[in-house]
Amino acid sequence: MDNDPDVLSLFGGYLRANGLYTVLTGTGRACLDEVKKFKKRFDIIILDTDLYDQKGVEVAKDINLENILLKPFRLFQLLSTVKHAISRINNIGLKDHVLASYQSPTDEIQDAVQFLKNGIKNNECVMIVARRDSGLDEISEAFTVNGIDAGKLMSNNSLLLVDNKEWYIPDEKVDKHRIIDQWNDLVNRSLVSGKKGLRAFCMMDTFFEHNFVEELVDYEHELPPRFDNPFLAICAYKQSDLDKLSNSQRARMVECHNPVWIQN
Repeated sequence: MDNDPDVLSLFGGYLRANGLYTVLTGTGRACLDEVKKFKKRFDIIILDTDLYDQKGVEVAKDINLENILLKPFRLFQLLSTVKHAISRINNIGLKDHVLASYQSPTDEIQDAVQFLKNGIKNNECVMIVARRDSGLDEISEAFTVNGIDAGKLMSNNSLLLVDNKEWYIPDEKVDKHRIIDQWNDLVNRSLVSGKKGLRAFCMMDTFFEHNFVEELVDYEHELPPRFDNPFLAICAYKQSDLDKLSNSQRARMVECHNPVWIQN
């Protein structure tokens, strides 16, 4: 929203060129009308601070939306803010069972940090089940860069960092019922401690490293696509590992997750 047509054209063209759908308005009243007309939540609303009919901050007070960006800002800041607001990570919540694939560890850790950061903000216990080669120190450093005091959160058990082999295959075999009991116990402990629930980012490559692929599929298929308790899990896979699955194994994996973020 901006009262300068040239600025509107610039912003609209820039965002559309980056694959984003936009609605442009020139007044505060028109902005509020569009919000009501669409009858759905916009991912982000960009407001000019000084309009002909209303101040941008006054319009913001009339809209129940967290992602509101006020000028001044630079175009790269605009695109970064918009992409964050529409991130798939921001559109999942407790009880979702997510299947995600990653081409690079960097993308994986970026998603993990944003995912866990959202959980901390929502008063959830957060957990990362990490591979050894990712380095727990590296993950802790990523938290620090993103404004998360990992040490403080770990000290009061709000943040748990666990080795994935120790969590899933502690005695060199896969016991799916033991793993599920572990999750249920941790969810209950989270609730008792005053948290809204538990969210976990789980790096699953340890099953492939130790040749437990069929056991992995059986374990995943034992879980529902939507949990009954306040538990949110992202099962994070290397794309190269998922490519090793047979068509039937892949189909079983997809059946027990929702949403599914993998390449076809």
